[in-house]
Amino acid sequence: MWDWASGALLRTFENEASAYALALSADGRWLAAGSPDKVARVWDLASGRLGAALAGHTAWVTGVAFDPAPADLAAARRLATATARDGVQVWDLEAGQPVAARRPVGNTDSVRALAYSPDGALLATGSPDEAVWLWDADGGAPRGVLDAAGLGQGDWCACVWSLAFSPDGRWLATGATDARVRLWTSPRVGCWLPPGRSVT
Repeated sequence: MWDWASGALLRTFENEASAYALALSADGRWLAAGSPDKVARVWDLASGRLGAALAGHTAWVTGVAFDPAPADLAAARRLATATARDGVQVWDLEAGQPVAARRPVGNTDSVRALAYSPDGALLATGSPDEAVWLWDADGGAPRGVLDAAGLGQGDWCACVWSLAFSPDGRWLATGATDARVRLWTSPRVGCWLPPGRSVT
């Protein structure tokens, strides 16, 4: 953890494996890391204490994302994780247990990136299959898909490895393996699912 203004190193968190993915909670209290040892770890930023070690994944944890719900709601204590085999799991951090295991994922390849919309209504999943699926964060129903197939530059595909919503929720940025960052108009809950695309 670094001081943004001075660049000074404030604290180091000892993970037991490489940190493959990182996420900060909306209230700035928690840090999560996904690792190739199949565990997602969550630390208290103020104390540096390990608050949870979420085991039970069957592959590398390739994505982590905190639910941005207000602190007085139960959803604020949830973390979404993704692996190559398990799809997306949503965890109750206090209980250390999944509350939505193996949620259906429309991506045809492993999920490499996760992001909640700022209002917590949508959960986006990105994959090497060049698609970003958007889900109802509560019920898990599909709400839309952003398809970058054919947009890759040169010999590279537009495989999605990172996602970020704008603070107002109007835009979704995707980072891809073809060295391009793309900006999309963010679909809203209840909007569209393109013809011919379904969840299997």
